[in-house]
Amino acid sequence: MGRASLTPRLVWCLGVFGLLISFASFFLDAEPLPPIQQPSGSSSKRSNADKTRDASKKESEPAAVGSPTPAPGPSDVPFAEKTEGPRPGSSSLGMQFLPLLAVIVFAWIIYQQLRLMADTLKQHREQINLFRQQIEVSNRAWVMAEMVSAGPVTFDGVGARVNFVMRTRNTGRAPALNLRMSYKIVNTPTPKVLVIQKELAQSYASMPKEIPWGASLFPGCEAVLPLQVTVDKAELDKEFPNYPKGTLWLHVIGCIDYAIGSSPEHHQTFFYYPILRKDGSIMNGEEVSSDNIQFAGSLVTGNGAN
Repeated sequence: MGRASLTPRLVWCLGVFGLLISFASFFLDAEPLPPIQQPSGSSSKRSNADKTRDASKKESEPAAVGSPTPAPGPSDVPFAEKTEGPRPGSSSLGMQFLPLLAVIVFAWIIYQQLRLMADTLKQHREQINLFRQQIEVSNRAWVMAEMVSAGPVTFDGVGARVNFVMRTRNTGRAPALNLRMSYKIVNTPTPKVLVIQKELAQSYASMPKEIPWGASLFPGCEAVLPLQVTVDKAELDKEFPNYPKGTLWLHVIGCIDYAIGSSPEHHQTFFYYPILRKDGSIMNGEEVSSDNIQFAGSLVTGNGAN
């Protein structure tokens, strides 16, 4: 709501105010209708012509000396003289009531305008907060993470060793502080990607920001990290229904945690890459060279950021 909606409301309120005053003035100051007088006795049966003839006869007869003039009876008073006048004090009652009505209507108008002002101020605050958030988002640090190579995958008595290279880059406008990376390789055809990533993020979020762990990544800079992860034999020996024994479904799941400026809030970038053979065969306990490994990040799950 703005100035465009203020004027129609004000005009509508003033119209209601004038209408109420008009109705109050009409009903409070109106004169009552005259009561209908019903003649009593035998005179009620006489016609108007008889009444006129009797009145003329009385006027033509001389009045006796010393005799009192009889008072007019109910039937001799003209009908117009028998009507009552307006109720005493009706106008003064209306004039006393109108100021109270005006105060009530005016208070209601003021209440409506205050509500309108409160709604307008609330919308302005929301717009200011949204504008502030947009500025913060556009000027903060944003760290991306991607796998640039993988392999070889080797096996020994301890388990499997998976080699891969991750590249991180700050695409924002502020330095990313206390940058740390955590990752995990699981062997399963249906990994719980979001659950694992949440566990990794919570382990970093519990650390106080004052501890100077991790690195700093400035805007426009990147870091390339060659990594090697050992998958123990217990993870490799898992068996899956409808698949031969020794089948491997390896997935790299990780999280990058960092801070911005003096804010205690943690920000994360998540990544998820399944490790597969290029020739389409199922991975087992045999060594796989880098040339025969393919990886691709999921566009649906596991690559969020905050």
